[in-house]
Amino acid sequence: MVTSEEVSGPWDMESLMESPFVQWGATTHHSDYSLTPLYYEGEPYRGKTTRVFAYYATPKEYTEPLPAIVLVHGGAGRAFPEWAGQWASRGYAAIAMDLFGNGPDGERLEDGGPDQSEESLFFKVSPDSLGEMWSYHSVAAVIRAISLVASLPEIDTTKVGLMGISWGGYVTEIVTGVDPRPAYAMTVYAAGYFQEGSCWMDIISRMDGIQQRLWEDTFDVSRYIGQSKTPMLWATGTNDTCFDLDCWLKTHRSAKGHKTLRLMKDWEHNYEVPWNTNEFFTYADSQVRTSRLLPGIRDIDEDSDGMVWAAYGASDVILSAELLYTADTGRSPTRVWTTSPAVVYPETCRVAGSVPNEAVMYYFAIEDEEGNIVSSDVRDRSGTNIR
Repeated sequence: MVTSEEVSGPWDMESLMESPFVQWGATTHHSDYSLTPLYYEGEPYRGKTTRVFAYYATPKEYTEPLPAIVLVHGGAGRAFPEWAGQWASRGYAAIAMDLFGNGPDGERLEDGGPDQSEESLFFKVSPDSLGEMWSYHSVAAVIRAISLVASLPEIDTTKVGLMGISWGGYVTEIVTGVDPRPAYAMTVYAAGYFQEGSCWMDIISRMDGIQQRLWEDTFDVSRYIGQSKTPMLWATGTNDTCFDLDCWLKTHRSAKGHKTLRLMKDWEHNYEVPWNTNEFFTYADSQVRTSRLLPGIRDIDEDSDGMVWAAYGASDVILSAELLYTADTGRSPTRVWTTSPAVVYPETCRVAGSVPNEAVMYYFAIEDEEGNIVSSDVRDRSGTNIR
C-alpha cells in the first residue's frame, strides 16, 4: 500500500533518466508525417542485454520545438506505427514502443525482454527475480522512451506527455509515480488494487501469500500513484471487465495531480475507441499549447428529496448534461447503470437532476459546445462500494 515515504520500487531511476543508446532505421515519409523505426536499449533479461523496438514519428514540416507524446500499448498490442502517425499529424513528435520483446513484424527479438505471460506478470515474482518481471521491464522501457525523446534537439523537454491504454495505462500510472518529468498523462481503463477488483483476481489468488504481498508492494499501481503529481486525464467505462470501477475510483483519488475524469456508460475496452476519442487530443493540447481546456465538474451536493447538483467552470459553455446512477451493489462489471436527463443552469454554472432513493451510486456527465464529454467523480450513497 502507498505510504508517506516516497519509493522508486526496483527501478534505478538515475540510470533510466539518462538517454539510452539508439539504433535508428530508415525514415519513410507519409502525407503529413515522417516515420522512423528504431531500437533502444532495454533492461538486462536472463543475464543478457536487451533492445526495445519502437516507431518515432514527427510532423512532415515544423519550425519550432515540438511537444512529444509517449504512447504505451496494452495487452495484445505492439509498436503501432499508425498510432504514432496519428499524433504526428496533429503536430506532436510521438514514440510508440513494443513492450513484449517483439520487433516490427511481431516476431520475438533474439534480444527482446519478457513477453506478457502469467509467469512473467505474476508467478515469477520473488525477491531475486524482480528484474525478470514484465512490469519491471515495461515501466523501465517507458521511462527510457521519455529520456530518449527528451534528448532529441527538436523536442521541447517541458512538453513531454504520456498516453497509456489498458495495461499501458497501468504502466503509465506507475511511471507518473516514480518519474516527475511528464508534463501530463492520459490513462485509459487502468487502475490499481488488482487483488480487490480486476480480471486477474483469480490468478493472484493462486499465488502464495508471500508472492501476493511482494507483487502488490512492488508492481501494483497503488504502491506509487499516491506520489504522482502529474496532471492526468482518467478515462474508463462504468462496466469495464478488466479493471473494476471501484478500484479505478480509488486509484485516481489517490493521485495528487490535477484530474480530469471521463467515465462513460458501457464504454468498450479496445484500442480503436480511445484512438478516435477527441477528448484526448483536446486534453493534450491544453497541457502543452495555448489551447482551451476540457470542462471541469465538481462539488456534487444532494438534498433530502433526491435532487442533486454539481458545479462546472465559469468559463465553460455546457450544452447538455446527464445524470447516471445504479442501484446495484455487486462487482462493478455486473452493475446496470441508468441514464436520466439533467438540467444545465448557465447563470449559476451548475447542473441538476433527480436520483431515485434506490440508487447507491451516481455521477454527472456534461458536454461542451465542441462535443467534449467529461464527468464528475462518483458519489456513493451506501459507503460500501468504494473502499
